[in-house]
Amino acid sequence: MNVGRILAVAALIGVVNGLAVAAPFAWRWLKLREPSAPAAVEVVVKDTLSHYAIRGSTAEELKREMARKGPARYWASTRYFIEPVYKETVLPDGRCAMAMGKVSFDVTIRMPKLGVFHGAPACLESRFETLYSRLLEHEMEHRSIGLDAAKAYAKAMDGIGPQSTCDALEAKAYEVLRGIVREYDYMQSRFDRNTDHGMKGGALVLEDC
Repeated sequence: MNVGRILAVAALIGVVNGLAVAAPFAWRWLKLREPSAPAAVEVVVKDTLSHYAIRGSTAEELKREMARKGPARYWASTRYFIEPVYKETVLPDGRCAMAMGKVSFDVTIRMPKLGVFHGAPACLESRFETLYSRLLEHEMEHRSIGLDAAKAYAKAMDGIGPQSTCDALEAKAYEVLRGIVREYDYMQSRFDRNTDHGMKGGALVLEDC
C-alpha cells in the first residue's frame, strides 16, 4: 500500500515599507513510509516564533533594517505547512479507500527585534516595542486563519469516500486540499483588506520621538 502526504505552503504574509504583502501558494507531492496504524483525524499544532536582529538610532534606520533583513525583505511573515498523512487501502471491490492519521499544522512567525547594541534611544525603543506587539497581533490572526484551514482540511479529508483507483484517491485529496487553501487564502486577503494590511489607525507606524 502507498502512503501519500500533501504539503501545502501558506502564503508569505509580511510588511515592507509599511505595506503588508502576500505571495502565491506553492504545492508539491511527497511520499512517506506507511504509518504503523490508522488513527482518527486530529490536527497537531507546532508553533515557532523566530527573530532577526535590527539596529539603528532613528525610525527610518530601523525601517530600512527591517526591509533589508526581514523575511523576503518583509517586516514580518507567517508561514504554515498543512501535512495530512494517510494510508491507501484497496477494498474487495477494487476501489481505493483512505484511512487518515493526522493533519500537522506547522507554523512559523518571523519577527524583528532590536539587537543587543541597537543604538536606538529609549523613547524609540519603547515605540518599537509597541510596533512589535501590534505586528505580532496581526501575524497571529494570519496564524489563526491558517489553523482554521487545517481544521477544515482534516474534516474534509475524513469525508472523502473510496475512489475507483488509488491514483484517483490521491488526485481527489489534492483537489480537496487546493480548494480549501484557495478558500482560506481569500480569507487571509480579506483580513488584510479590512485592516489595511495592519496599517489601519496607524497601528504599524514607527516614527522618531
